[in-house]
Amino acid sequence: MMKLILTDITTLPELKMFLEELPKDQHDYIDWSSLPTFGGDEPDDTTEVWSWDEENLLVGTCCSDWEIISRTAWTILIRLQELGGPCIRCQKIERAGCGSQMCCQEIYDLDKKLEELK
Repeated sequence: MMKLILTDITTLPELKMFLEELPKDQHDYIDWSSLPTFGGDEPDDTTEVWSWDEENLLVGTCCSDWEIISRTAWTILIRLQELGGPCIRCQKIERAGCGSQMCCQEIYDLDKKLEELK
């Protein structure tokens, strides 16, 4: 089967939009293990990480729950998950759930505030 070559996509948000809009009957034409990346180092653990750029990661458990999250927020979520279970409020990022009283969305919001202070 011929695979699609994604050479026209130049940013992480473009990749996310393309993949979200791709009809399900064309999913077999994507090489999911070789999506393009857009700079920055490969994360140490690429479980649930589909692509990245210097500051952000495209993460999700499957093609229906992708989100772009900063590398800092992802690192925090992974570390918190290692300390406990899934987020007790949102359950949104199953592997990276916080397992504490802080919801994944609250961690994301905190990360955004930290970025504003830079």
